[in-house]
Amino acid sequence: MATDRHTEFLKMFMGVQPVLQRYVFAQIADMHIAEDVLQNIAIVLWQKIDEFDRKRSFRRWAFGIARREVLHAWRADGKRKPVLAEDLDRMLVQRLDCLADELNERRAILSKCLDKLPPRQRQVVSMKYESNRSCRDISRRTDWSENAVRVMLCRIRRALVECVERHLRSEGEGGPAHA
Repeated sequence: MATDRHTEFLKMFMGVQPVLQRYVFAQIADMHIAEDVLQNIAIVLWQKIDEFDRKRSFRRWAFGIARREVLHAWRADGKRKPVLAEDLDRMLVQRLDCLADELNERRAILSKCLDKLPPRQRQVVSMKYESNRSCRDISRRTDWSENAVRVMLCRIRRALVECVERHLRSEGEGGPAHA
């Protein structure tokens, strides 16, 4: 059973992991090395979690560690040079930090929009994106043709995009947001 500390760390890390991944892949062109760096970042974050001041931003703390791990990877491979100059690196971190907030907001809105789908559509979305099933497999499980599944997914995606955009527009206009 996971401890509260472990659970808290996982929640914080999972929230920042996609942005850290973008940062590392922007800095390190070799995918295998970048994946190793991401693993090292996760390990270091876990090892130093007791040093994290919970009054501060976990994301910014994680980016500080990510920067050090990226630098360490560059030094370990003497022939590789940093992809970005330090000032550009700082700008990238700031932009990714802002994008992370926007992505989290969009995920929350998307979740509300998904909740409004009819049950059969939610089931198809779940099979496709949570269970990673193919359209062929979904068609077998639902007794719909494969083409019908593809068309339904296309319509669902379009409806979800419109729902999220409508919600963001209504927020931007200062009005109440209706998903």
